[in-house]
Amino acid sequence: MANLLLDPTKWTDDQPIPASPPPSWNAAKGNYEFMPTGAHVGLIAQTTAGVSTVTAGDIVAFTFDVTVADSHPPASYSFLVNGSVVWTIDLTVIGSKTFTSAALAAGDRITTSYTDAATGAGSLYGVEFTITPTPNPPAPVPDCTELGRVTRANVSAYQRARVQHSRLVRGEKRCLVANFNGALDPARTIQSVTWRCEQPYYVAMANARIPNSGQFANREAAVDITAQLQGFAWLKCEATLDNGEIYTQVFTVCVMNTPYFYGEAIPTLGPYTLTAIAQ
Repeated sequence: MANLLLDPTKWTDDQPIPASPPPSWNAAKGNYEFMPTGAHVGLIAQTTAGVSTVTAGDIVAFTFDVTVADSHPPASYSFLVNGSVVWTIDLTVIGSKTFTSAALAAGDRITTSYTDAATGAGSLYGVEFTITPTPNPPAPVPDCTELGRVTRANVSAYQRARVQHSRLVRGEKRCLVANFNGALDPARTIQSVTWRCEQPYYVAMANARIPNSGQFANREAAVDITAQLQGFAWLKCEATLDNGEIYTQVFTVCVMNTPYFYGEAIPTLGPYTLTAIAQ
């Protein structure tokens, strides 16, 4: 997701502003004046440059500050998606407004356009405003990026009785992952997940979730586990799909003992069950 206003190369001028407005003859004063002569649309219109400019999930977000206004007939600044106005501001009113569009679709045509209004002979009006793009949100921190297969099970579509065996050192906190991507039809997604632990004194669970970003979004499940005491625990992940089917993956976690050091936390009983809903 990116804010399109932060990249000027993604925009093109539909009707660039001339270096100076065209002069109009004012018969009452006997001279030329630089003034609007009628209704003008798109004096500072900009449109996204080409259908490949907008990618799915992009947005337009900004703060709009009107610092100088006028009491003449209303003028406005609008934001359009595929020709339909979705946001507008009255430029005759001094003040500030913010706007964040909904996530855009690939190939959407986005236009920002200023519209002024006709004025009488000899009249001039103007507005001053600034548009401050909203910074892009920070990139999400990748979830469960540990190396190897110690705590990651790639669920099989064919060997349904396969158990993932893990060995951890007491005191380790790791992310336990059941990746169902290779076991599911491409159209299926995980709607909810239940994690169960048979010995929560040895292994404590926390923060069950269904990652909704990355390569396996909504097709894997994760839970944080802490190896608390020397021993052996069984865990099971039950994933309920969008069509009501339930897939499971079973884990064993063997906790290897180490000496206790001063200041280490005293183990507590963890939960037997944790659930999560897809976001």
